[in-house]
Amino acid sequence: MRKRIVAGTFYLMVVCTFIFSEDAALPSENAAGSETYADDSSESGDGSLTVLPHLYTYVDSPVAEQRSVFTRADIEKLHVESVPALIASTGTQLLSYGAYGMQSAPSIRGFTGSTVRVVIDGVCVNSQQNGTFDFTSLNIDDIEKIEIVRGGFTEDSSGEGAVGGVIYITTKKQSLSQQFSVDAFTKTYFNASFPFDTEGVALSFNGRTGENSFLRTNVKGTFAENTFPYVAYDDSTRYRKDSNVVDGSGDIQFTHFFDYGNSWYVGNNTYAGYKNSAGTETATTPGVQQDCNNRLSAGVTFPAIAKCIKSETNIMWQSNNQQYDAAPEASKHYLNTVSLVSTASYFGSKKINQMLGTSLNLAYLDSTNDGSHLLAYGFVKSTTKLFFTDVFSCSLPVALSFSGDNVAVVPKLGLRADCNKVSFILDGYRMCLFPDMNQLYWTESQYASGNKDLLPEDGWGGEVSCSVKQVLVPFSVCVFSNYYFNKIQWQNVNGRWQPVNVASAFYLGCDVSMQTVLFSCLTLKANGEYLYNKLLAEGITYGKRIMYTPEVTGSVSVTYENNFLTAIVDAQYVGLRYVSNLNASYLAPYLLLNLSASFHAGKYITPYLRVDNILNADYESIPDYPMPGISLMVGVKAKW
Repeated sequence: MRKRIVAGTFYLMVVCTFIFSEDAALPSENAAGSETYADDSSESGDGSLTVLPHLYTYVDSPVAEQRSVFTRADIEKLHVESVPALIASTGTQLLSYGAYGMQSAPSIRGFTGSTVRVVIDGVCVNSQQNGTFDFTSLNIDDIEKIEIVRGGFTEDSSGEGAVGGVIYITTKKQSLSQQFSVDAFTKTYFNASFPFDTEGVALSFNGRTGENSFLRTNVKGTFAENTFPYVAYDDSTRYRKDSNVVDGSGDIQFTHFFDYGNSWYVGNNTYAGYKNSAGTETATTPGVQQDCNNRLSAGVTFPAIAKCIKSETNIMWQSNNQQYDAAPEASKHYLNTVSLVSTASYFGSKKINQMLGTSLNLAYLDSTNDGSHLLAYGFVKSTTKLFFTDVFSCSLPVALSFSGDNVAVVPKLGLRADCNKVSFILDGYRMCLFPDMNQLYWTESQYASGNKDLLPEDGWGGEVSCSVKQVLVPFSVCVFSNYYFNKIQWQNVNGRWQPVNVASAFYLGCDVSMQTVLFSCLTLKANGEYLYNKLLAEGITYGKRIMYTPEVTGSVSVTYENNFLTAIVDAQYVGLRYVSNLNASYLAPYLLLNLSASFHAGKYITPYLRVDNILNADYESIPDYPMPGISLMVGVKAKW
């Protein structure tokens, strides 16, 4: 009995090391797959040898995708209170309507909403009602990794349909040892009436419940008064009112391993929020938004069937319920979506990797503004990766996508060359996006109506990039271009807002990123983007820049680490943005300077602080929605 326990424990540790390790990767960046296994024999506690089976695991490696990865360690060092704040720290533009809890959406290469896919643990979670995802519903303490892919070239199945890019979110994995943690913070905007503006606390447990079973759970609650000072339109200093948020989230996941590293899981995430929405700075009729979201998921993973096939299947039920109470009308929206995502990848050859994936979804919407509708959508996708030599490889993804009566074939091609000090990537792809339910079915009223005659958005894109390694400051440069037609935008048509296909648009841009470590304690990161775009629609908007898209965005961060202190100074810049396609008025550029610091006070306690907008910049992301000035957050994390 003792031998079985010792051997089983060793076996489980080896499995979890390869399954959960951030360092689990292929021997070379373009290799077909990796074979890892335990020693043939292991000495048990009584000195006898126990024979262990070989363990195989295959980790897919992108050929032509360019992913920016932010691990749990990176997230913990920043001490941001929400996922939107984390995404902004990467240099990604955010379209935000205010402080914590207010609507916020990332913009990548001039695209936002449904054109930027959000994938959580292998399942796309964009709403079929409006194409967006409520990042507030995510507990940042539950996130293990965030990966940002820019552009519409995606090799895996879960991110299919992206035009501007994909944000992949991986939740925390299980721990071999039991871990408890508490995170409590308070935040101030230096308002004398509310010196402690925002308070939050998060509790989590992660550990084993049996020899092969693991449990993870998190609970978080936040109260934000959001009464920050701002400079009003008449140059007077005022305080934001009617913008407080009370919300909470809880999630739990149970995972069990069986046989040779195979596993299944079941989990649930719930979020509820009561949000006062102040509207524009001149609004006299603030409203209330109530959110109740639930995400129930289950899945099974087989990392090495017949020692050459990796298979993963996830099923998810999402319930997104929103109620608005604001003049001149109130509305309710209930969206339920069932998703089945399954992939299988073949690693039996060093020259060819083959992936086949499918996503089948059924969404039911019951909305005050849209009525009741049932929509089936999804795709079938195949990706073939060819490794000609150790230097040259290519990727051939092809998807068949559908949404209701709309069907499209989406082909892509990516080429890669890996030399000793430099890598080159060249890819081209079709972009296709189907209208969402708001655009199609919005009930006709005196101020807005939907448009059932909308055509799917369509287009072609491509990029060429160069990454230079083994130099003092490794860097990469990517030049990209998109031609996008049948673009859908809400416009004023005969005095009423309506979504229309605005002919076509042209995009041309350049991304630059770099990172280096100096003196073993300083890490420097920088990235920037230049974007040129023009509308090609006939009429008065021809040749105009697309609204809300800046020419230049960028970020720089400096991280200092020693045994007692971790400090990060980061800056984010967003350039001039026009507020309409007429380009008659604009929002001024802004620069945000932030500081975060952690103090390692012993084995279990970590006090920290974060200062946002140190320069107290007066800025807006959306016209007439003021954003916070300088703020200070102080907190403490305890782990044991």
